[in-house]
Amino acid sequence: MKNLVWAEIVNPNTINLLFDQEVSLGEDLSLDLKVSGKNMDYILAMDSPSSKHVKMVLEADISLSEMKEVIINRNEKEYRVCPISVLENFTPEGDLELGCIYGEDSTTFRTWSPIAKDVKLLLFEDFQSEDPDVVVDMEEIENGVWETKVEGDLDGWFYKYEIKRCGATVRTVDIYSKSVSINGEKSAVVDLKKSNPEGWEEDILPALDSPTDAVIYEVHVADITAFDDEIPEELRGKFLGIVAGGKATKHLKELGVTHVQLMPSMIFRSCKEDDEQCYNWGYDPYLHMVPSGKYSKDPYNPYSRISELKELILKLHKMGIRVILDMVFPHTFDIGEKSPLDATVPYYYYRISQDGKYVDETGCGNTTATERKMMRKLVIDTLKYWVNEYHVDGFRFDQMGAMDKGLVEDLTKRLKKVKPSVLIYGEPWGAGTTRIFKGDQRGKNYGVFNDDIRDAIRGSVFEEEKKGFVMAEKGTERRIAVGFLGSPSYLGGFTLKPEETVNYSECHDNHTLWDKNLLSAKKDSRKWNKEDLKKAQKLAGGITILSLGIPFLHLGQDFCRTKNFNPNSYNAPIDTNGVNWRRKEEFSDVFEYYKGLIKLRRKHPAFRANDPDEIREKAKLLRIEPLFAVLYFGYHLNEDPWKEIFIILNGSLDRKKYHLPSGIWKLVVDSKTISTDAIRNVENLITVEPISMNILWR
Repeated sequence: MKNLVWAEIVNPNTINLLFDQEVSLGEDLSLDLKVSGKNMDYILAMDSPSSKHVKMVLEADISLSEMKEVIINRNEKEYRVCPISVLENFTPEGDLELGCIYGEDSTTFRTWSPIAKDVKLLLFEDFQSEDPDVVVDMEEIENGVWETKVEGDLDGWFYKYEIKRCGATVRTVDIYSKSVSINGEKSAVVDLKKSNPEGWEEDILPALDSPTDAVIYEVHVADITAFDDEIPEELRGKFLGIVAGGKATKHLKELGVTHVQLMPSMIFRSCKEDDEQCYNWGYDPYLHMVPSGKYSKDPYNPYSRISELKELILKLHKMGIRVILDMVFPHTFDIGEKSPLDATVPYYYYRISQDGKYVDETGCGNTTATERKMMRKLVIDTLKYWVNEYHVDGFRFDQMGAMDKGLVEDLTKRLKKVKPSVLIYGEPWGAGTTRIFKGDQRGKNYGVFNDDIRDAIRGSVFEEEKKGFVMAEKGTERRIAVGFLGSPSYLGGFTLKPEETVNYSECHDNHTLWDKNLLSAKKDSRKWNKEDLKKAQKLAGGITILSLGIPFLHLGQDFCRTKNFNPNSYNAPIDTNGVNWRRKEEFSDVFEYYKGLIKLRRKHPAFRANDPDEIREKAKLLRIEPLFAVLYFGYHLNEDPWKEIFIILNGSLDRKKYHLPSGIWKLVVDSKTISTDAIRNVENLITVEPISMNILWR
């Protein structure tokens, strides 16, 4: 018995079939086809004499309404056929607003489900109710968009959609939800004006003249607040704990970063919102426009999660710090009816193989089809919503390499029109197939993480014994030097201009830099002590912060954060992930060094240069030898008041001497001190300490 295992309508007159065994050309497969209850004739075609794949070519094109009920019978077994990619022909025109559009006198609801035979709006006055208080029939208005308008003030009500499609009736939340009941069980009707904190309309955006003026600090809400004993206990692990005036608030002010990148702050599925003990990074998205109630003081109140995140952003802006959201579009936690995407339009929002399986390009079991029109619309609508409604200043894309290249270029153009200074960057890789690589961003106004400089600084993120430049690993010096100049293509890098590279040596993934270096030290033939490792931490900071491009730091990197050697702490207890603020005092010299580096970068435009022609003319790579590199910024690079700057990097275990051009040079960076003017004057010869950086100017 040859069984049919998958069928898909691929265009108005063709259905692709997949059998569990090969069939032969001309073989009678005894298939009965019904379209909207009527038998339809067809012919079968194959690309080879025998195959598991067969094409069913219909006698006539079928319309969208007919695609809603296509059934194949074989041996008294019924197979319902769903369209997927063919639905690209049936999408709404323009920027039609979807979701719940609230008004005091009436509220409009719209959802796109082109294969639905019937859609009902279910309204609940109490979020705990299983049965709706009101059921409203929705009307299909254009190309699969279903709409209804409900009179009266629905503020405070909850809703779901009941959708009859592909032979099943499902209830689902709205993929365009703006807020939800606890744990995202029902969508919430909210009047967004009521969610604005005091002073929201007067929110002033901190200045940012160029992307390379940014210094980004990656923060997890729970990590930075969990052990902050200077704030009320009820704010620990919450949005408002970051700006409650405790250790977290003081630290961000003192360090001097320009941007805080919040790790996923949307509702996610791996933790219940009312489970205080559950910890997760949140890279398992559920609804893209809804803040996580886990970080709210009151996750039961649909307004709290919105107003508290807005208040966090408002207060960070008042501190002179912009806010970046870490977005996860390439995959979802659930598939099938538990996924709002699949529940609304089965399979359409995901990449599906010819065998009818979810394509896994992310390592998460599924990959969203960001190349499709309505998934693209969801992504762009989501990002514009965060910018307009929450005043968000940038986005980091998780596994951006798995996203559609055209989408990333399009969203960048659209967001730059809304907010010209918005920062857009992401990971140019996925866990499986990569569609966006380093280099694809050239001239496209978005950036990518630079794993070249990361690996050169710290060594392999996967192999503990493989060290980097800051722990005297030869062969890394050229990548360090090229990275310091912004990884330009003319030196074998991948950028057109520095704003396209996000330079880093540590992020939430893999070991912290301190843990990685300590593990490498234990496997090294040389004995490393604590002071040696602190030097490595400082040198890594110097390269990361002062290189041309956009510097990116991980929370606590500036005081040698440890996660007890956990290389993937995404669901480890808060004891592992939470910041131990005592380390800031223990490693105060490292913190002061990072603080000084940031101050130096922000004061001197040479380190923020972004014009590729000027950089090529004025910034030079003077010398590269094993574990030693000398670079030169000349002629007031980027209108810096310093005419000439020497950057000398020593990753070796020996003191290195370098002969400077004649005259008096002012030393501003050595192994222990950072100055924005001068530590001391130097003539002719400079001795560079092991594992350290020297910067001199005149």
